[in-house]
Amino acid sequence: MLLVVAATGRQGNAVCTAALAAGRPVRGLVRDPSSAAARRLAQAGVELVQGDLDDPASLEPALQDVRRVFAALPMHPGRAAREVARGEALADAIARARVEHLVYSAALWTDRPSGVPHLESKLRVRSRIAALGLPATVLEPAGFMENLLHPQTVARVRKGTLVTPLPCDLPQALVAVRDIGAAALWCFDHAEVAIGRSYPLHGDTLAPRAQAAAIGEWLGRPMDCARLHPLLVRLFLGRDLARMFRFIAERAPLPPASDLPLPWTPFASWLAGVAYAR
Repeated sequence: MLLVVAATGRQGNAVCTAALAAGRPVRGLVRDPSSAAARRLAQAGVELVQGDLDDPASLEPALQDVRRVFAALPMHPGRAAREVARGEALADAIARARVEHLVYSAALWTDRPSGVPHLESKLRVRSRIAALGLPATVLEPAGFMENLLHPQTVARVRKGTLVTPLPCDLPQALVAVRDIGAAALWCFDHAEVAIGRSYPLHGDTLAPRAQAAAIGEWLGRPMDCARLHPLLVRLFLGRDLARMFRFIAERAPLPPASDLPLPWTPFASWLAGVAYAR
């Protein structure tokens, strides 16, 4: 049995979808089984189990008869300690349950100190997993293409401008969330290779200006790119995310190509697949 933690989240949902498509039994850990997102998973064939990452005791029943676990922890800007507490409690519960394989989805640049709370929290969870000696694989996804689906971003695109917190000409690694589901499933199916490894995940590398050009070509009209001033990034997105975007702009290297043998989704294909901004 595969347990997907935070199954209604974007990454959890992608893993559930990939596993169901491959005919695998899936159990989804959800806080509210009556939510619309949870009901959709149940209708698709996911076995729901109620649990709360803030209540470690609730994780024990969810882990019964589970051999594999996928976990991508919800981000809480400004509350990194909460993500760490959740991740460490989950790792401890997985160790007690003697799970055979954990796939933990962290992020790029979480294998070393960065000074960015959102990344440091994932580094601490990775450290706990390693300290416990768990049989684990760490995924390091790039920025999600799906971040462009934020209503404010779509509204600006429809007016002719892609507004970004990063420099318009800075190459940016991107990944479609559905590719994370495929990557997790590959790791479970190739545990003898994947355990003990970490894998950067990105399907395309495009600067925001090139993203804007691709969006404009898809929509059939000109598209500009404009960088949001760092002070406005802090005002609208908060201090922690502002630090992350400054780190990416000034210090973060582009990741190496992933060596997972998977068909990654190019940005243009993703646009067509979601009928972006139409």
